[in-house]
Amino acid sequence: MDLISVRIPKTGSTTLTSYLLASFGEQPIVTPPIEEAWKESSILYHNRVRSQETIRHYATELLHEHKFIHLHLPVWVWEDLFPGVPRVCFMREPLTWVISCYFFTKALGHIPKHMGIWEYLEIPYRQNWQSWYMDSDINNFDFIGFQETYDEDVTELFNYLGKEQPCDQPSLNISVDPVFLSVRADLLKDKMFLRRVKKIFKKDYRLYEAAWQREKGNIPLKTILSSSRRSVR
Repeated sequence: MDLISVRIPKTGSTTLTSYLLASFGEQPIVTPPIEEAWKESSILYHNRVRSQETIRHYATELLHEHKFIHLHLPVWVWEDLFPGVPRVCFMREPLTWVISCYFFTKALGHIPKHMGIWEYLEIPYRQNWQSWYMDSDINNFDFIGFQETYDEDVTELFNYLGKEQPCDQPSLNISVDPVFLSVRADLLKDKMFLRRVKKIFKKDYRLYEAAWQREKGNIPLKTILSSSRRSVR
């Protein structure tokens, strides 16, 4: 095992899959024997010890020949597994993240069609989801990239791994739906919506800013966010 990538939804993780497969090579798809994290009933939210035991057995029995892991599972399930293997993830500004996540979740039928985004914000297990995946600590990761600086951070990731970066991979799961684009633009200008997101997702904001400071140093975040909000990735 050469890499553990914690796949946080709507942070460019599908495109990253293409990069990792191009670099490490194809490998068997072995689905974890655990209910997926998008379901509130998943054991991942209710029994941490049993979740770790399940993943430990899964990793030991089924992943021993894999070169990398890139799954929608929180970092803590890999505790005490594959010591010394780099842990990485990508993050995203909580404001654009929750808008994107809402529309994607709705398109997949994971929430009722009639549910509005304000109601979506109040779903407890969906709040501060990035913090949940990261176990609220940037020190759980050797490298953290950002959706806002995605292309350069993919390059930095492969530099960190000491591997040649594959040729550019197409950006996947980008919405060009005019309804999404219109609603997104309106929400980004809605000061009440912004205040509500900042209040609910304050843990994610703190973690995001701490990660940015560690990885980017003095690069001004405000300028980057202003530009990235015009992107629909």
